[in-house]
Amino acid sequence: MRPSVLALVWMAVGGLCLLAAPVWPVLLWLGIGVDGLLALLLVTDLFLLRQAEALTARREHEEILSLGAPNLVTLVVENPTAFPFRLALRDATPDQAEADRAQAAGTVPPFGQLTASYHLTPLQRGAYPFGPLTVRVKTPLGLWVGQYVYAHGDTMRVYPNIQQTKQQHLLTRQQRTRQMGLRAMRLRGQGMEFESLRDYLPDDELRRVDWKASARRGNLVTREYDIERSQQIMIVLDLGRAMASHLDYMTKLDHAINAAVLLTYVAGQSQDRVGVMAFADTIAAFMPPGKGAGQLPLVLDQLYPLQPRQVEPDYRGAFTHLAHHVRKRSLIIIFTDLIDPDSSKRLMDSLALLHPQHLVLCVALSDYELRGIVTGMPANQTGLYQQAVAVSVMEDRQLALATLHRRGILTVDAAPSDLAVAVVNRYLAVKREGRV
Repeated sequence: MRPSVLALVWMAVGGLCLLAAPVWPVLLWLGIGVDGLLALLLVTDLFLLRQAEALTARREHEEILSLGAPNLVTLVVENPTAFPFRLALRDATPDQAEADRAQAAGTVPPFGQLTASYHLTPLQRGAYPFGPLTVRVKTPLGLWVGQYVYAHGDTMRVYPNIQQTKQQHLLTRQQRTRQMGLRAMRLRGQGMEFESLRDYLPDDELRRVDWKASARRGNLVTREYDIERSQQIMIVLDLGRAMASHLDYMTKLDHAINAAVLLTYVAGQSQDRVGVMAFADTIAAFMPPGKGAGQLPLVLDQLYPLQPRQVEPDYRGAFTHLAHHVRKRSLIIIFTDLIDPDSSKRLMDSLALLHPQHLVLCVALSDYELRGIVTGMPANQTGLYQQAVAVSVMEDRQLALATLHRRGILTVDAAPSDLAVAVVNRYLAVKREGRV
């Protein structure tokens, strides 16, 4: 608690009047009047400031925050008194996150509340504590400033990006998955049996309209089919040193895990069985394929603590383990990177343990920064050298992708911003073609 700038100004005015009184005696009474009135107002405003101690403040956010995504955080101040207060709010966010605006100002009305929101983008998976929520209060007369700290002990629990799954769930219910960039899955071949009729929706294919039923009902009716489409998918994550490099503020592994979460959700909607394995020089996590609504939370629990390691991945050991524990033909989606010719060769040689028994999809995260170096104009000799190295790296990468393609391995090479949608679309294409 301290006097405000306004109070200090009036104190200075009263003091100057008293100092100048020997020269201008009339100022003596003016100074006494100013100081007397100010003292009365200070006492009154101090009483009002004491009422501000009844204010309560809290922080509201989702129990689980999504990595690399803007998560809404709302600050709420409630006023149970009959007096308004001008407030300035400041939230102490974890160091492992970026906030667009963690402070706000406003007036909380009598018996009302003030709310302010900002977005918090976590940069690391894990659990991290918030600092105190600080509320600075100005009294109705503006003569005192009080500061109150509300330390709630909140924790930011950061999981892989689950906002994409929420968006996908909403769009699926509204038949608008194309807005996310996901292509509609049209399954053909055996297993399509008539199940029921329902009202026509704008995204329905015309070939599925039941014209006889539509004529009887007087409105368009669509046929629904029960499609036998349960397949088995294994998501395999490389935790080696190549996945530790950063793209923007997230590691390649972070981007891969976010894509794996969305893939798990979409596959679950198709009644596919999904399992997870993560490895570096040893097996870090393994969960056999499972189906049902409870599979996504189980996958999240497996992916949540994973971190990249500064070691060379043991592809042969990991794929041997996978081949031994997964016997049924599956779509195996491997998130890795083709960082150099030696590691790419070890990866390709080890894939013989899985292919052709399984259908293998190799997902590599492209370094979009290298493309900028290759296409840009070098500013000096160092830039020219960097460009030459970047060209060599990209050529090695393209050669590795071409070699995988010739050996019958499917590939996805996408930038981090497009990775999740690219992987899901490739999965849907494989499913549509019935290749598993």
